[in-house]
Amino acid sequence: MSEMLEMFIIYYRPKDHPTLYVLRKWHIGAGALRPDDEFALGATLDEIRSLVPDYCVRLERDPNDDPVIVESWL
Repeated sequence: MSEMLEMFIIYYRPKDHPTLYVLRKWHIGAGALRPDDEFALGATLDEIRSLVPDYCVRLERDPNDDPVIVESWL
């Protein structure tokens, strides 16, 4: 079994939750990228950031990211 890296993405107003912030976990490894089935919702950016694990480091937003992506955590 290969190791999987976890990445957390914060979205603002994605199509499936157009009034909220959403935190989704992604699994990265062995040339694959797949979303986790679980996600969290929050009314504010601070609220949703508080759900990101403490061991994660924030990555700057890439200009090519989808406009609903606020930031990524690795």
